[in-house]
Amino acid sequence: MKENQPSYEELKNSLIQAEAALTAIRSGEIDAVIGYQCPFVLRTKAAEEALIESERKYKNLVEQSLQAVVILQDFRIIFANPMAAAITGYSVEELLSLSDEALKNLVHPEDRDFVWSCLLDGWENRPAPHRCQCRCIKKDGSVRWLEMLSSRMEYKGQPAVQAVIIDITEHKQTLDQLQESEARWKFALEGAGDGVWDWYMDTDKVFYSARWKSMLGFEEHEIGDSLAEWDKRVHPDDRESVYEEIKKHMAGVTPVYAREYRIQCKDGSYKWVLDRGKVIEWSEDGKPRRFIGTHTDISERKKIEHDMALLQEQFRQAQKMEAIGRLAAGIAHDFNNLLTVIGGNCQLLLLDLAPDDPARINLEEIRSAAETAAGLTQQLLAFSRKQFMEMKVIDLNSSIRKLDKMLARIIGEDIELLTFLEEKLGRVKADPAQIDQAIINIVINARDAMPNGGKLTIETANVELDEEYAAKHVSVKPGSYVMLAISDTGVGMSPKVKERVFEPFFTTKEKGKGTGLGLSTAYGIVKQSGGNIWIYSEPGKGTTVKIYLPRVEQPLDEPKENAATERSSGNETILVIEDERALLKLVVELLSKQGYRVLGTADGAEALRLGKEHNEPIHLILTDVVMPKIDGPILAAQLKTIHPEAKVLYMSGYTDNAVLRHGVLEEGMDFIQKPFTREKLARKVRELLDKAQ
Repeated sequence: MKENQPSYEELKNSLIQAEAALTAIRSGEIDAVIGYQCPFVLRTKAAEEALIESERKYKNLVEQSLQAVVILQDFRIIFANPMAAAITGYSVEELLSLSDEALKNLVHPEDRDFVWSCLLDGWENRPAPHRCQCRCIKKDGSVRWLEMLSSRMEYKGQPAVQAVIIDITEHKQTLDQLQESEARWKFALEGAGDGVWDWYMDTDKVFYSARWKSMLGFEEHEIGDSLAEWDKRVHPDDRESVYEEIKKHMAGVTPVYAREYRIQCKDGSYKWVLDRGKVIEWSEDGKPRRFIGTHTDISERKKIEHDMALLQEQFRQAQKMEAIGRLAAGIAHDFNNLLTVIGGNCQLLLLDLAPDDPARINLEEIRSAAETAAGLTQQLLAFSRKQFMEMKVIDLNSSIRKLDKMLARIIGEDIELLTFLEEKLGRVKADPAQIDQAIINIVINARDAMPNGGKLTIETANVELDEEYAAKHVSVKPGSYVMLAISDTGVGMSPKVKERVFEPFFTTKEKGKGTGLGLSTAYGIVKQSGGNIWIYSEPGKGTTVKIYLPRVEQPLDEPKENAATERSSGNETILVIEDERALLKLVVELLSKQGYRVLGTADGAEALRLGKEHNEPIHLILTDVVMPKIDGPILAAQLKTIHPEAKVLYMSGYTDNAVLRHGVLEEGMDFIQKPFTREKLARKVRELLDKAQ
């Protein structure tokens, strides 16, 4: 017993005495006996009054509380404040009268076992959660989320549980909406494949999401949380522009930061990313403190854009080459007529001069210049894909083997020639002489790119070009091809040079070292053969020219032995139709000097009249292909109805006409291409006249 604390007997006697004194006071027997009371009794009475006041205050507090308060004992509610009634929808009297079963039904079925097990633990004084969340079913059937804080207490000597309850429905809904929003945001980011970064600028600490790391090929633990982890991976060529954009945003110049750049992956490769972000927190003095954003992998988009740019460039280049080709063909056609006249008249004059005549020297110079010019026009026609081609089914390996010695002489001793020819190489259809010329031109160009020596490699292979390849290369059709690749170890080409390398007369060589027609001629030959030609080159890394020709399944064409034509003259009748009068005059004179009887006209209608009026056989019709009023093939067909015995020889400066399909002679048709010499014309005419019908 503590010091100065009264014993039970002392308290009892004091209370008896106090009661007696109070009785006396009430009866008026004594006036003042308060001083008789012992101090113990006086203190006990004060404590009783204080307890009553405390209980009154506590009751008022509980009654007016914004939190529901209930006391449960023996699975019954024995106390409930007004807020408990408001939360549940029942009155206080109804709550106090609820049966234990009805009380249990106040709790949502999915939460009931957990809540009542917690209360049971409390009654039995077992450790139990002091705080729990559950759903309550109100009197009207609606459901509210509650948070309950419970504690054990004694009530009238029996264990009870006091529960303080808060309605958290609105808070719960807000939290659920927030979680749902976060889930949608996370799903959207993951679905888009975006990585998230969060830069705390005061410390340069950065949070990198798992997706941000995996996008670059890293595991979660392989990248720290410093800004340097990002900085050291930005491509050196992009770093300055990236920081410039960041500074603009932080200075308020741009509402958001956005930049496309390359970032290094774990394996050393680079990916293109779209980096977007925004400063979301500023210090009191206006400095950015927190910068958050996302990385989007745009490598595939960049690849598509790059491929599209290449296709557009290829298309633009193809259009340019087509335009240049049309111009070149038109010029070559007109020049061919002029050169035929110049060269032919020179030959006629030379026939009339004595061997020692001084004028022969000048005439020979004129003829030589005309032949040189004719060679240039032939190359222009080759580039423009309008030259005559005699198509045959050939084996490229055989063509390369036949050229082997010639190519070795062309490149010289300082350059090593290597050939890798695929066995069982497929066959292609092309003009053998033209393909040889294309190979020679490319080899000469490669030789000139290796002034100090090097290696020249020629390869062949069967290849399949699929839809994906065709989609990236203009004018390419998917299918089976034979590839011819010619590679050198020379100086290579810059992008600007490579862009113009097929243009006629474009050259990087010194004046007098080349005409600039070598590769353009090869380009035209390949294109006219139905193939494609591509150049791969970088400065200092050499050049590879790849030619793809469609593979054919036809048998090889065996070389034909041409019957020797000993004579080039005759006495047959020839009808010549040529709308260029100077050329008509020349052809008539050339053939007349060979002994032929020649009828000449520059007009189709006149030719028909001559044919009808000429009662004797016409052995040969020599006609230009394209004429103002009627084309040569139509005119020849009409003349053949009058003179079925006549053979037909077509002549033209280029092959863009009805007789030739894309420069390929139609079956059974004979053709001579301008410009031609006297000997060539005489030989071709004699050859055709001697050919059996």
